[in-house]
Amino acid sequence: MRVSCQLLFPALLVLCACTATARAGAEEQEWRWRLTPYLWAPSAEGTLKLDGIGGGSEDDGGSALDKLTGGALLSVEARRGSWSVVGDVIWAQFTQQGTLDSPSAAPFEAQSDELVIGLGVARALTNHDGLQLDGVVGLRYFHADLSLETRGGSGVDLSARADLLDPFLGLRARVGGESGPFVLTYGDVGGFGVSSDLTWQALLGAGWAWSWGDVRLGWRAIAYDFDSGGILYDLTARGPFAGVSFAF
Repeated sequence: MRVSCQLLFPALLVLCACTATARAGAEEQEWRWRLTPYLWAPSAEGTLKLDGIGGGSEDDGGSALDKLTGGALLSVEARRGSWSVVGDVIWAQFTQQGTLDSPSAAPFEAQSDELVIGLGVARALTNHDGLQLDGVVGLRYFHADLSLETRGGSGVDLSARADLLDPFLGLRARVGGESGPFVLTYGDVGGFGVSSDLTWQALLGAGWAWSWGDVRLGWRAIAYDFDSGGILYDLTARGPFAGVSFAF
């Protein structure tokens, strides 16, 4: 069943992309491109275990910048008529600290180097009176290199990696004109047991648009929940972002 699902969703995505291209060609409109690099400062909360060893995060109340060791985002969109092809890349390195779920209750430090690549097709559901609402379907690839090391002489030092491919369904909205202030929001949910039990993403931001593009600020979160290959991963990374969008 898992193999069938993994074959079904890529086929569905290709079909949607072909349909989008065909309809857009009929509308005889030019492609409109948007390139948006971001900076993101996430912190992580949740549970991480490698080979049954690990525990909960202690990020409560901490600054996102305190946990960040590296991070960048880039989104690309090609739009023609009511259809769009959207791509999104997230790279982040962060460190979290916690306490082992064991009688020793030894403190640990976990480090994560993560890459998330999303590719989807969006269809405009409404686009008038300054409101643009799109439905999105796609696939998201998640790669993580994880390490966990205890402190205090208990001698635990583990590492592992994960590579997941999950379908997702989402909605995005933008309120505002071609110039001036605007508000944007995005949310999706995926996994459905294909690779992850659950993955979701949410974004809320605002900015100011000009003819060449826009400047935007906001908050973004992405979460994964899976148990595979000796890795129990149930973490949410979230924090502020800032980006500049170039339209051409």
